[in-house]
Order: sequence, then structure tokens, then C-alpha cells
Amino acid sequence: MEAFKKIYPEEYYRKFLVHSIRPDGRTLTAIRKTIVSAGSITSAHGSSFVKIGTTAVVCGIKAEVGKKQPEGSHLAISVELLPLCSAEFPRGKPSTQAQVLSELLNRFSEGIIDEASFQIPGEDLAWYLYIDIYCLDYNGNVFDATLLALITALSDVSLPDIHINSNKQVVASKERKNKLTILRYPISLTFGMIDEYVICDPTVEEESLHDTTFSIVVDSNRNLLGVIRPGGGGGSDNNGVIEGAELKTCIERAKQRATTVMGLVEQALQEK
Repeated sequence: MEAFKKIYPEEYYRKFLVHSIRPDGRTLTAIRKTIVSAGSITSAHGSSFVKIGTTAVVCGIKAEVGKKQPEGSHLAISVELLPLCSAEFPRGKPSTQAQVLSELLNRFSEGIIDEASFQIPGEDLAWYLYIDIYCLDYNGNVFDATLLALITALSDVSLPDIHINSNKQVVASKERKNKLTILRYPISLTFGMIDEYVICDPTVEEESLHDTTFSIVVDSNRNLLGVIRPGGGGGSDNNGVIEGAELKTCIERAKQRATTVMGLVEQALQEK
């Protein structure tokens, strides 16, 4: 069977898909076990660890004080896909996939935090958050994992009070007690299509067989934020993606996933 799988991977999968099951035992719509933890990096102002199946990512946030700017984002998000997580990613210049992921996370994080959270009262200064997300193990569906790690780490952020001393130096209090006011939480569910079969939460093996991959992003209030193709340049249109009743079904699954994910995030913050 292993030899057949290597020589004819598509046929191998089809033998399972016709019975509405996958080789790992999941149904077509089943999502792998998801683990979320917060506050694992004590040197960071906020951090998280997320595991979906064996895909694992860690997120760390460092906050810095800078001059208040009239425009521009207070978040700078970078995703790293290193050889550590998969031999698919060589050393050196960031892969196209890592760049697309960074762009998507920056895009979906726009406006999710109340601007007042970044302001430092009485000073012409503001907080800027530098967010690094590293994939530790890559087994597919890294977009869902990185977005979940991002919102968990942002929820974990605690900032100190800031004042300027008589020497005009920026001084931070030892205690960090100021939390960010998060207005909405973007949550994604990624799908793949193999022939006419739509599957949730694809593994890296399944991604290699897909005719197309797409992600549905909703917020914690179950509002649709976008239908995207992480592997296709991050466009917001749904050309080449399923439509009609099938798309509505996928959107509903994404909304159900959002409810589950928010429960995991809240539990992680309580247990830290």
C-alpha cells in the first residue's frame, strides 16, 4: 500500500475520498486536534503557542515606545518558515509563502485593536508592537495556525506605564498591567479541493494534491471578513473557489470554527 501511495498518490487518496474519509481517519470536514497556550515566552510582552495536528507555531510580541505618528500601523508582523519546520524551506531569503502569510496577517490585523490602546497619556509617544511568528513544524494549514497564534498573543499582551523623567528619558514601570482593547478577532478555516471533494484543515500531503486551496476568514461575531487563497497571492476575490451552496456551507463551518477557537483562546489566557 505504501508503494502504491508513493507512485499514485492521487489514486490512493481517491480510494478514501469516495467513502468520505481521509487516510488519517478523519472525515472530510474534521479538523485536527488544536492546542493553544499563552504566555510561554516570559521575555516577551505577549506570546502564544499553537498546534493544529502536528503543525506548530510560536508567536512572540515585543513592544517599543516611539514618536507618535499621524498615520501608519502600530503592528509589524513577520512570519518565518525555516528549515527547522520543513526541508521545503531553504535558508536565506524568506520564501514566497512566508511573505504572503506576513502580508495576510498584517492585512487582517488592521483595525482590530482600539487606537487608544497604543497611546501614552500626556506624552507625544505611542506603543508599537513587533510581532514574530515562527513555524516549528510544518504539516499543512499554517495560515490558520499563524492567525490563531497572532490573536492569542495579542490577547496576552501586557504593557507597563510610561513616563518621561527629568533627564528626558523614557521610563517604564516594572509592573505590566495595561491590556490591549481588541475590537474583533479574525479567525480562519482553510479548505482544499481534490477533484470534487472539499476537505477542511488539509495536511501538507493533501495540499500537494489540491486543485485549489482557500481560506474563509470570519470574526468572533461570525461576520465574514474575506475568502482568500493564501497560496495564490492573497487576493480577496473567490475566482476559482467554490460558489453557491457549497461556499455557504464552508462559511458556516468557518463560523462554527470561530466559536470553538475563541473558547480555546479564552481557556489559554485563564490557564497561563
